[in-house]
Amino acid sequence: MFTYEGWGHRIYDHGQCAVNGIDRYLISLELPTPGTRCPAIPPTQAKIPTYKPLPGPVPGLPGWVRS
Repeated sequence: MFTYEGWGHRIYDHGQCAVNGIDRYLISLELPTPGTRCPAIPPTQAKIPTYKPLPGPVPGLPGWVRS
């Protein structure tokens, strides 16, 4: 386990320290050294994903209900 010294609940993409530690665990189940700390990355430097809304129902596709 390691500590991220920044903001937020999700830390992936908040600096190479966090990304490398998470990737290493997910790929090889290698835990970081106990006490490892990752420095905070200011929000303007962190990659914050943008999500596009899903399209609405399309007539003729499964799940389409005529009201």
